[in-house]
Amino acid sequence: MDDFEWRISIAEVKSPGPFSQFPGVDRHLAVLSGRMSLAHGGDDERTIGPGDLPYSFPGDQPTFGRPIGGPARDLNLMVRRDRHSGSLHRIVGKSFDCDADITVIVALVRTTVSVGPIAMTLAPLDAIVLSNEATVRGDGPLLMAEVRRMR
Repeated sequence: MDDFEWRISIAEVKSPGPFSQFPGVDRHLAVLSGRMSLAHGGDDERTIGPGDLPYSFPGDQPTFGRPIGGPARDLNLMVRRDRHSGSLHRIVGKSFDCDADITVIVALVRTTVSVGPIAMTLAPLDAIVLSNEATVRGDGPLLMAEVRRMR
């Protein structure tokens, strides 16, 4: 786990416990299903679910997650902060421009996504990776992860 520049992963949180710590890594987390409470670096607990904005935090500080009312599933974007910056956004039914070095679009439900003149149907959790500027249109809810190299 020490050699990645950036990564995206999906995790199921079935029981309360600490998150793995990643020194030098910034984390961006979006809940895909269920609800969870997060306590990070001594801050107050916050509860997040599928409709909430993604939560960003440094991966080197202790973080404790607790599912609420059953398992929770989340998507994590992790970037090495000395080499990249990252962001995670929820987008619903609109056109948007992608201009990051790498953009990953993840469908949250079955949806049609158009990249320029090319349209494709994505199943839930299907993803497309873009490394060029593009205009994207999604008919349903999407997550957009952006990774920018430090210049």
